[in-house]
Amino acid sequence: MSVTTAVPDVWEPVHDETRFERHNAREYTRIVFEHESGDQAVRISDVQEPSSFVGWRYLVRATGETAERLGVVEDVETAKERAQAFMASYEPDGD
Repeated sequence: MSVTTAVPDVWEPVHDETRFERHNAREYTRIVFEHESGDQAVRISDVQEPSSFVGWRYLVRATGETAERLGVVEDVETAKERAQAFMASYEPDGD
């Protein structure tokens, strides 16, 4: 089974940055997709779980009309797949 990481047409990548921060001597990634309605976003960012010794992971979360934690995953490609799955299933509230 193949997994596609294509972003649905109604979603736009509005931020995709990886930058090196000298004070921690590591790279940080931040990716944001926004729905065309402007009422929903999906964010991917580096996190280190409190009281955890497993190292850095990627937090995937939905913010806006639907706010939920979509998961903490090992690598950025898995994070993008998790975000894409949410975007593919999201239907805006028709108020």
